[in-house]
Amino acid sequence: PGASALGGAIVGGVLGGPLVRNRTFFFLDYQGQRQDIERTVLSSVLTMAQRQGVFTQNIYDPATTVSNGAGGFTRTPFANNTIPIERMDPIARSLLLRFPEPTSAGTANNYRRTAIEIDDQNQWDLRLDHLFASNSDRAYARLSNFRGTFVPVTPLPEGSGTTTGTLGPQDTVSWALATNYQHTFASNLLNELRVGDTRRTVHRTAAQLATSAGSALNIPGIPSTAQFPNTLPTFNISGYQILGSPANTASDFNTSVTEIADTLTWVKGRHTLKSGFEFRHHAFPSRGWGQGATAGNFTFNRLNTAGYDAAGNNLQATGDPFASFLLGQVFDSNQNIYVQPTFRETYTA
Repeated sequence: PGASALGGAIVGGVLGGPLVRNRTFFFLDYQGQRQDIERTVLSSVLTMAQRQGVFTQNIYDPATTVSNGAGGFTRTPFANNTIPIERMDPIARSLLLRFPEPTSAGTANNYRRTAIEIDDQNQWDLRLDHLFASNSDRAYARLSNFRGTFVPVTPLPEGSGTTTGTLGPQDTVSWALATNYQHTFASNLLNELRVGDTRRTVHRTAAQLATSAGSALNIPGIPSTAQFPNTLPTFNISGYQILGSPANTASDFNTSVTEIADTLTWVKGRHTLKSGFEFRHHAFPSRGWGQGATAGNFTFNRLNTAGYDAAGNNLQATGDPFASFLLGQVFDSNQNIYVQPTFRETYTA
């Protein structure tokens, strides 16, 4: 992939001062980023002839596969290496519309797409400090927020293909809260209480359909209630740009960390004694993260449309992965069943 700078800006500012003289102070900062990068991606897509079922190499009809009587098999080639329109799988024919026409001749890297990659970020912090009237107590609180949107350039205009930077369009939101309260019992005795909490959510989307894959493509076995139901299944056609997004693209991932700590400090002469406790709780609930192809993953190679020699051995340089796709001859398929694990750990000291 190629890249060139198109435009961007980083803006920000800070503001701070007293709210109550000698007692309460505030501090506020903001930073925003807007970045657009022009990227060019090369892909291998089907040629105009292949769209019509016409291939340059020998294509064999898998429906004619029979035993050769010697423990092997034999097949009959399609006339003129052409798959008749009526033999094309209806699901494959509907998916053809998602493939763009090639922008150059040949079969390798014959499609060039140039589009804009978006990387926008917004983050701010707000802090308050307060000294109580007793002068023995003071506290502060800080709240931070980050929001980021990253939209990579997909190789195909409808959202399919393997991207760089991240697997698909991604939104990230994080919050962080930190508080501190100090109480002075005496000149040599101080107690400090700290409470903090952070939350982070990452939502990533994959290539989409108008409805669920089962109803939009009429693929049996994909329930409409599956996680991320409108996600386009992944079609891996060997040697060509994938249709759909890579496995694990569609996901929701959350993290949560809560911490409470208290420390009592006593100074006696040349000695300092500290005691207290600390509590931490981590939670990592996820939806789709690490779950693979929840909408289905289908792999196609040349073997289902390749021929055999007299001994029943597979003939090299025959068959084509895309011909297998047009005929609906899946070499391998899988679908991961969605579960929603939540990993938790607690630490106390």
